[in-house]
Formats: sequence, C-alpha cells, structure tokens
Amino acid sequence: MTLCVDRSHRAPALALSGVLAFLAACGGEDPPPKEVPSPTQVRDYFALNNDSCWRYKFIKSGATLFARVDVSGPNETSIAGETVYVRKFSLESGGLPVEWFLDTEADAEVRLLRATSGRDQASRETRRYETDPSPLFGTLDFATGGGVELEAGARFSTESTPELCTGVDQSCAPGGLERHEWTVLGNEAVTTPDGEKDAIKLQYRITADTGSGTANYFMVPGLGVAKFTDFDGTFYQVCDWRVCDSTGTCVGADSCNALTCIP
Repeated sequence: MTLCVDRSHRAPALALSGVLAFLAACGGEDPPPKEVPSPTQVRDYFALNNDSCWRYKFIKSGATLFARVDVSGPNETSIAGETVYVRKFSLESGGLPVEWFLDTEADAEVRLLRATSGRDQASRETRRYETDPSPLFGTLDFATGGGVELEAGARFSTESTPELCTGVDQSCAPGGLERHEWTVLGNEAVTTPDGEKDAIKLQYRITADTGSGTANYFMVPGLGVAKFTDFDGTFYQVCDWRVCDSTGTCVGADSCNALTCIP
C-alpha cells in the first residue's frame, strides 16, 4: 500500500522532487482524455459530406433500374438541439426516399438518430432514436500507420426502443425493442467509377419483435459504398459518383445532376 505522506520538508534540496513524488503517489491531476478522431475525420472516412452523391444500378424483374444516394448537411433544424447529416436513398422510378439522420459530432462515432421509410405518405414510418440509446453505426480509431480506421473484426451493437411515427399525420407511439448490430467482416476489392478499390465489408443486422434482416455494404473509405445488398436481398452496384470531402474538394461528376451510368 502507498501511504500519501509528504516528507519533502526534510531536505530543501529534495523539496521539488518530493512534491512531485507526492503528487504522483496521490493521483495529482487527472490524465488527459484519450485523443480520438475528429468529427471532420469521421465524415471524411464515411463519405458523409454535403453535396456527395452516388448512382447505383440494379436488376428487378429482368429490367435494369437505377437508384441514388445523396448526402446533405449540416442540418440543425430537423432534430432539436442536434446537428445531423442526412443520407437519402431513393429509387429513380419514384416514391419517397429512405432517410437516415446521422450524428457524427462526438466520440469518433456515427449514430442513427432518426430513420424514415415508406414509398408514399400513407405507408410512411419514422423511427426516432433521439431520447433512447441511439444505434451505433461505427467508431473510428487512429491507425498505426497514420490516418483513421475501422478495426477489423469490430462489432457495434445497440439495443434501442424508438418512438414510432406512422401515416400521413405521423402520429407517434413507443415502438418495440430493436437490436442494431454492425460488424466489420474484412476487406474485398470492388469495382468503382475510379477503377478497382479496396473496400471494407460491413454487415448490418436488425432484430426486432416483428422480425429480422441483414444487409451488406462494401465501403471504400473516403469514397463511400461501392456496392451493397439491401434487407430484401436486392444487389446494387455503383456506376457513378460525386464525393466531396470536408474542405469542399470533390471527385467524380461535376454535380449531382450530372451522374451518368452505362445500362
């Protein structure tokens, strides 16, 4: 056992070293907080910056169709007291988009605060996670060789009970318990509009009272999702993109209105 007794007065020449030893033995100042990647680094890694967009092609009933993802933000008005970036997935054939309202502001994390789905107003559902442990989509660490990374094999699991708002009037009531789990499965080479890239395979599984589902995403750090299979088993392949970083520097198409794909 270390006894916190200050004996530094015994020898003036040893006074300073005695005080330092006393402080070390008795705790002294709190250690500095662990340094973590900044919100800017998080958004750059996950490609969650304003004016970024991707066009995907997929096959349905033998026909080649197209979908797109658009990112906008910062949004400080949709959720009171929160700054979010909105990831919007829409089918070019029509219907309302699926929207994820994502918080990237703290602890090097990406968390889902709200999700909307439903092709029309009558079937529209909004899940609000603002007042509950919100689903954790991922946490970044600093990489040994520099930069930031998602650790291979990492698993991010959250149990949440959202507020569920439905229908045209979006009337709300407590929803059922949901378990959201993201797993980093490994790396795989993928085809992109800028050639072959190394992607991280991410599995997203949701388990709820009403059932469960699994989707797989192949994300190129800094450039976004190159391909994915959704909860219905439909496969999507990126065919054009415009990806912007936190400085406003963009690669790919000149604008999100200029995305093109070869059928």
